[in-house]
Amino acid sequence: MAQQQAPVQPGESNPATLATTYRLGSVVSQYKSATGSIIFRNMLLALLGILCMATIFSGFSSTTLVLFLFGVIMLSYAISRISVAQRNRGTSIYICTEGLMRIAANSVEAARWDEISEIWMHSRRSFMASTWYASRYTLDTYALRRADGSEIIIDKAFGKFKQLGKDLKQRMTGYLLPRLLATYNTGQVVQFGEIAVSIQGISLQNGQKLVAWSELHYIRPVTGFLHIHWKKQGQASYSNERILMSTIPNVFILQALVEQIKTAVPNKKRDSE
Repeated sequence: MAQQQAPVQPGESNPATLATTYRLGSVVSQYKSATGSIIFRNMLLALLGILCMATIFSGFSSTTLVLFLFGVIMLSYAISRISVAQRNRGTSIYICTEGLMRIAANSVEAARWDEISEIWMHSRRSFMASTWYASRYTLDTYALRRADGSEIIIDKAFGKFKQLGKDLKQRMTGYLLPRLLATYNTGQVVQFGEIAVSIQGISLQNGQKLVAWSELHYIRPVTGFLHIHWKKQGQASYSNERILMSTIPNVFILQALVEQIKTAVPNKKRDSE
């Protein structure tokens, strides 16, 4: 049964006690919100953005226009990050052996690993790192979705956010990968959004394109996109499909599943590049 958000009662805020209450096993690690440092950094960024915007009053030119636009972007970004930090003030994430908790000042959200069916990795476009010919995305939020559709949201507002993500992926991969691999081995299709994994290979674009296992070169995440690289028999060069990772549920488990299958499928000699 899914654990919904509940108020924290006086005397019940001890993480170990709450973990026992929600049948989450023992607490493994804690990640506290980094509200203060995030607000400080983004207040400086907001100030810089305002200064850039103010250059427009020195006279209109292409340079001041560019600076003004950069200032708008910086100010907007800073305000959004400060808002996220404020929303997570005083919040901690606790990773447990059997699940996780999100404990705020007056409430707790908890879910066991076996209650979570999907993890979505939502990204935002990085204007500073993107170019006119290539967009780059940075991870912004983990959305842990239960089977009933309810979610636990983990924003990029916690210290050691990258390590927090690694812990989430490791725990969920350990739980879901063996089950999905067993499903695959029975001949059933394993679905990851528009991507389907079957004994024939990987189906892309909702079944419009099939890449056989012998043709698949690799599948890996790069700057917010999942890159799928393959070469058809007799084809001179490799083909590549690039899919925004935020549109694929359990994308890291998809990668792990493909790697497991690839090691099990007999390797056929690839065409020379």
